[in-house]
Amino acid sequence: MAAGFVENKSLGRVACLAFVLICGVLLLWGWRGNKRNPLSAEGNPLFDPLKHCRTRYGTILGYALSVPAFSNCHSSYSAERLVITRFGYPELVADHNDGSKGNYCSGSPWSSMEYTARILFHYKGIKYFEMPTPQEVWSTPYFFNPLEAAERDKERRYEPVRVANYEEATTAKERKRLAPRVFDIVVWPAQMEHELPEGHIAVVVQVEDDVEAAGGEDRLRELRKLRLQPRLLYIAEQNFDNTHWGGKNYSRVLRFQWRNGREAVLQDPLGLKVLGLVRIGKRTVIFEDEDGGDL
Repeated sequence: MAAGFVENKSLGRVACLAFVLICGVLLLWGWRGNKRNPLSAEGNPLFDPLKHCRTRYGTILGYALSVPAFSNCHSSYSAERLVITRFGYPELVADHNDGSKGNYCSGSPWSSMEYTARILFHYKGIKYFEMPTPQEVWSTPYFFNPLEAAERDKERRYEPVRVANYEEATTAKERKRLAPRVFDIVVWPAQMEHELPEGHIAVVVQVEDDVEAAGGEDRLRELRKLRLQPRLLYIAEQNFDNTHWGGKNYSRVLRFQWRNGREAVLQDPLGLKVLGLVRIGKRTVIFEDEDGGDL
C-alpha cells in the first residue's frame, strides 16, 4: 500500500513537472514570436495598429495627379466608415454625402482600394466592380461609370484586360498590347510575410523607357523598334508602408522588362510577388428591362 502511494506520488510530480515545462516552452515560443515581429497583428490578438502608426492616421503622404494620398497608420488597420469625393474636385474628400451632383463613395479610408478607385474616378470617370479584397480586384468582372449607373436606365460597362506577370508575347503587336500603360492597376497577391494579408493594389501614374536597363540610348532605340524596351512604372498607392513620398508625385517605382524577349515581367524593387496588371478594355452597353434582367 505504501509502495503504491509512493509510486503514485512520484508520477504526480513527473506530470506536474512536465506540465510546467510545456507551459514554459509555449510562453517562450510566444515571446520569441512577438519579439521577432512586434508590429505583427497576426502574432498578437491584442495588437492595436493605431498604437503603432508609421505616420499619423489621415496625414497627407503625397499627391499624384492632384489626388491626395493619406496615411492609414498601419497596414492592418481597417476603418469602419466610408468617404465621399466629388467628380472634378480631386482634392475633396468628405465623411458625409451632402447630396451634391457628382458625389461618389470611393470606399473605406485609407485603403489601397479606396485610393485607386478615387484616381480612376477623377481621371477616367470609371471604377472597377467592387471586390472584397485588393487581390480580388484581379478578378473584377467589369469597370463602369458609377454616376451614370445611378442616373440612367442603361449602363455602359468596360471589359477588364488582364496582363499576368510572366505572360508571353511573340510579336511586336502583342508586346505593344501587353506593355504597361498609365492608369493600369497593379495587383499584388496576399503575402503575410510582407504584412499584406489581403494583397495590395496601386495605380500607374507615369510610364517611361528605362535607358539604364536598356544599356544606353542607342540600344534603347533598337529595342523600341521591336517593342522590347524596358520601362519604369511610377505608381501611386495608399496603405503600403504609410510613409511620406518625400515631395514626389508618386510613391514608388516598379521595373518592367521583356525577359528572353518573350516574358512580360513586372518587378517590385522590394521583392514582393506581383500578380500583374488590370486595365480598362472595350466598352459594352447593358440595357436593363422592366424585370431588371439583361436584354
